[in-house]
This record gives sequence, C-alpha cells and structure tokens, in this order.
Amino acid sequence: MLLFAYKVGGTHIKDGILVSIDPCTVDLVIPDGVDVIGFGAARSLRMLETVVIPDSVIMIEKNAFYSCPYLRKVNLPDSLVSIGPWAFGFCFSLKEVKVPKNVNCLPEGVFAGCSSLRKVVLPKSLRSIHRSAFIDVKEAKFEGVTLDAEMLEKINYEDGWWDLKPIEKYE
Repeated sequence: MLLFAYKVGGTHIKDGILVSIDPCTVDLVIPDGVDVIGFGAARSLRMLETVVIPDSVIMIEKNAFYSCPYLRKVNLPDSLVSIGPWAFGFCFSLKEVKVPKNVNCLPEGVFAGCSSLRKVVLPKSLRSIHRSAFIDVKEAKFEGVTLDAEMLEKINYEDGWWDLKPIEKYE
C-alpha cells in the first residue's frame, strides 16, 4: 500500500524512505516525516556539502552517503537507532561526528576513509565497533569512550583501528 510518494527536483521520497537525492544538491535539508535514508540514496554526490537530518529519521541504510567527497557536515539526530555499513565511507571532507545515544553498533566501514575526521563523539551505549569502521582515519580525537581492559586489548588488534593513534590505558 502506497502511503505517499513525491519528488522535489531530483529528490525522491516514497513511503517515508528517502530513495534518491538530486545530484546537484549542495545543502540538503531532509524533510520531517522521512523515517529512513535509503540504500545509496546520496551515494557519490559530488556537490553535497551539508546534510540536516530531522528527528523523524531512525535509520540510515548501507551506502547512504558513500563517497560524497565534499560532505563536511552532517547532524545525526537523537532519534537515530541504526547506521548501515559504509553509510559515510569515503566522505573525505567530513570533519566531526556525534553518534547518537540510541545507536549501539557501528558497522563495517561506516566512517572508513573519512580522512578529515578530527572529532568523534561516541555514546556510552555503544556495544560494538565492527572491523574497518574507522580505517584511514588517522587524526580523529574520540570522546565519550570508556572501554574495559579486555575490550581495549581486542580493539588494538582490530584492523578498523590500525590507523588511529595508540590507545592509552588509564589506571
């Protein structure tokens, strides 16, 4: 059953899912009422620089913003529960990200290749960070992260963390 579908320029929304975005978009403001940013909806948009996501969004699917080289700013709303693999992979210009408290897993490649990333705020509720989540992120400062000693040992050997500065243990 079709709930609603509409297009604004080249942006297509269907049944609460953002399906595609006009390739000429520079500053994207996703309308309230969108629940999901769909698979590859903004993939490889060469002009996209900023994204404003409303509180109605609960899920960002796989590859949603993959390889948007000039995407430098995106807000992740507190309503967000799930971020798909490679959702922001290779967004070279992304500088900062605050993962909302309801997200408990960072999947494979979610911020891989985000080489300009300098600040990452992770919630205490985070339970798993999959391999390659932060590969090629070399200068980021992580805030809000508390890890037990066992988790720290595991993370030091996971390939998703190999480019980060050494993780320090505090007694």
